[in-house]
Amino acid sequence: GRSPNAHAPAAVSHGASGQQAQLGLSGTLGSSRALSYSLSASDASTGQSNSSAYAAYRGGTGNFSAGYSRSGDYSTTVLGAAGSPVLHAGGEPWRRRATALR
Repeated sequence: GRSPNAHAPAAVSHGASGQQAQLGLSGTLGSSRALSYSLSASDASTGQSNSSAYAAYRGGTGNFSAGYSRSGDYSTTVLGAAGSPVLHAGGEPWRRRATALR
């Protein structure tokens, strides 16, 4: 199997608006690397800070993801799912059973 994969870049930059520090971590987990993730944070001498976290899973029947980001006073949360899950009720495929109940 494959081993986990991770990267951790870091940087400090200087510009006309001051100093900014950035830190990140990203990688994959699992023997098939089905789970990927990333984390990042930055802080500026102006007082502005940003952070984010994201994870995604690639499964046999679908893909799932979740993310969060914050910039200053604003934040965003995102959830996602895509794919073709098959649900069963009493051993019968849900899709067929739902059609029969109409």
